[in-house]
Amino acid sequence: MQVGDLALFYHSEGNPSGIYGLAKVCSKPHPDLTALVLKDEHYDPKSTKENPIWYCVDFTFVKKFKQYISLAEIKSNPQLSEMIVAQKGNRLSITPVSKTHFDYIVLKLSS
Repeated sequence: MQVGDLALFYHSEGNPSGIYGLAKVCSKPHPDLTALVLKDEHYDPKSTKENPIWYCVDFTFVKKFKQYISLAEIKSNPQLSEMIVAQKGNRLSITPVSKTHFDYIVLKLSS
């Protein structure tokens, strides 16, 4: 990810899970310091300040879609069914999205 890149905001804990809007990358990758916090749910004992394992970028809000796009809709839509997030066994909501899929969602489904 590069500063300025647009991203689909996929809310995996949404009820239901789905794409709810757009965000923009607003920082370069940096160590995820929550991995160092003992009481944080993201704590990782293998990560250290000198040798961080986890990295993240920061995002800024761009736009909320008028209607969210559910995971079920993504899976059943022939134009989107090949998206990585729609593949069986994939639990990550942070996945690459092709320009074709991105444009289809932003231009056809979100308006």
